[in-house]
Amino acid sequence: MHKALDPMNLQIHHVIADITGKSGTDSMEAIIAGRRDPATLAELGDKRLRATKATLRAALTGDYRQEHLFCLRQAYAGYQFVMQQIAEVDTQLAAMLAALAAAPAPAMESGPAQTKPRPSASSPPTTRAD
Repeated sequence: MHKALDPMNLQIHHVIADITGKSGTDSMEAIIAGRRDPATLAELGDKRLRATKATLRAALTGDYRQEHLFCLRQAYAGYQFVMQQIAEVDTQLAAMLAALAAAPAPAMESGPAQTKPRPSASSPPTTRAD
C-alpha cells in the first residue's frame, strides 16, 4: 500500500506508524470510498496517535487521480486477501493442534532401538557387480 500512496503524494504512512492499524485502515477505506477532504480524513485518526490533526491533514493532502486510486484499491484488496489467508491458516492450525492434544499419546516401546547388525571383521567382504 505504501507504493500506492507515494504517487498520490499522501504521506500518511510517515505519520501513522502502522497503516494497517485502526487509524490507517479507517483512512484507507475512507479514501477508497470516495472521501477526499483532508480535514475529514484526519478526524478518523485515533486519539492515541502522536501526530496532531494538522499534521494528519497535511499528510492526507494529495493527488487523488483515478489511476492512483485504482492502485490503492488493488493494494488494499491484496492486503485483505492475505490477511484472510492467514486467518484461515490460524484456524486450521488451531483445529489440528486441538485434535493432536485430544489424541492419546502413542505407546513407547521399551528396550534398545532395533538396528541392523554390523558386519564383523571376520566376515568376507562383499563384492559389487558392476
